[in-house]
Amino acid sequence: MMMSVIPFSILGVLVGHFLLDLHLSMPSIIGMLGLAGVVINDGIIMMMNLKKATTIEEAYQLASKRFRPIVLTSVTTLIGLSTLIFFPTEQAVIFQPMAIALGFGLLWGTVLNLLYLPVLYVVLNGRKLR
Repeated sequence: MMMSVIPFSILGVLVGHFLLDLHLSMPSIIGMLGLAGVVINDGIIMMMNLKKATTIEEAYQLASKRFRPIVLTSVTTLIGLSTLIFFPTEQAVIFQPMAIALGFGLLWGTVLNLLYLPVLYVVLNGRKLR
C-alpha cells in the first residue's frame, strides 16, 4: 500500500516543473528518487499506526493522530528547499530541478499520505476492521 503512493507523488513533480516552466532533466530524476524515500518514510509512520486499528472509525482516528508528525516533517523540508526552488543563484541553478522535484512531489505526497493511504487501508482491510 505504501509503495502505491510513489507513482502518484510523481504527479506533484510534473506539476511543479510545469508551474515553474522547467523541463524534466537528470537532476529532476535524482530528486524523484529522493522523493520516493521521503514519501515512504511518511507512509511508514502512517501505516505503523493504522495497523493498530480494530474498527474503521479507529483507523481514521489513528490516522488523524499522525497528522502533526507528517505535516511537520514535510513543512520543515519544504522550508529548507524553498530558497533553492524560488531563488537559485548562479551555481545552484543546476540543483533547482532536483529541489523542485523534491518540494512539489513532497507537497503532493503529504496529501496522499494523509488522505489516500488511510482510505486505501480501510478499503483493502474493510472486512478485518468491522
